[in-house]
Formats: sequence, C-alpha cells, structure tokens
Amino acid sequence: MSQAAVNVEVSKEKYLSLKELELSDYKIASKFGITPAKLSSYKKGWGLEGFSLKKGKKQEALSQEPNSSFQELKSKLSQIMDENESLKQEVETLRSKKVELLDQISSLRSDKESNTQKVANVKQQLAEEYEEEMAKVEGELQKYKELYKTLAAAFAAHLVHEPQ
Repeated sequence: MSQAAVNVEVSKEKYLSLKELELSDYKIASKFGITPAKLSSYKKGWGLEGFSLKKGKKQEALSQEPNSSFQELKSKLSQIMDENESLKQEVETLRSKKVELLDQISSLRSDKESNTQKVANVKQQLAEEYEEEMAKVEGELQKYKELYKTLAAAFAAHLVHEPQ
C-alpha cells in the first residue's frame, strides 16, 4: 500500500470508531494496512498517545486533554504572541521617537539656516562699519598729512628766516 493511500485512509475519526468496536491497536493497524508502530505515531500526532477505550468511558476518552507536546506548542505560541505584542508596542514607541527626532532635526535645520542668515547679516554689518571706520581713519590720516605738510613748510620757513 502506498504512503499516499495510507494517509488518505488513516484518520483519527476512523481510528476512534474502530476503537469503539473494542478492536485492539494491532487489529486496527492491520485494517489500515500499517504497522502498530506507525499507528502509534499517528496516535501521538492526534493527541491519543496511551489512549484506551473502556466500556462506559467513551465520552471521557474522546474529551481527553491534548498531549504534552501540544500543550508545549500552545504555551510557546502564547509566549510568541506575548512577545509579538511587546514588539509591536516597542515598534510604536520607536516610531514615535523617530517622529520626535525628525521634528528636532527639522527644527535644528531651521535654526541653522536662521543662524547662518544672522551670521551673514552680522558680517555684512561689520564690513560696512569697517568701511566707515576706514574712511574716517583715512580722512583723519589725510588731515594729519596736510597738517604735517603745513608744519613742515612752516618749520622750513622758520629755519630759513632765523639767523644762524
């Protein structure tokens, strides 16, 4: 019997209905055309490991808790979901911080542009004041040159007229 055919024929429901007929696992495995070990593997996957159907206990057996590996998976899933929720909150917090930082960057860029303009204005003002002061100094220098020339000429004239 091919593996595909076995997978189609073997089911938890068929197993349980055969078990209700009080057939042993050995006989049920034979009916499915599989080994008892393979049937045991299926039972483990269905959460029926160690399952036995006793008269008057049919409903109790059918409502058995899943096996420990299912409980472990359920627990892991719960942990992963909790972690996922925590990560979602962390992502939201990081998004908020990102928006906050982008606002700060925008503000700093604006401040930089404003300060750059202020520096340019101050430079321009200092350059104009420097030019004005230089014009005054050159005017004063020109006056001192004229005064020097006048004094030099007067001194020279005084020397010429003064007897030796």
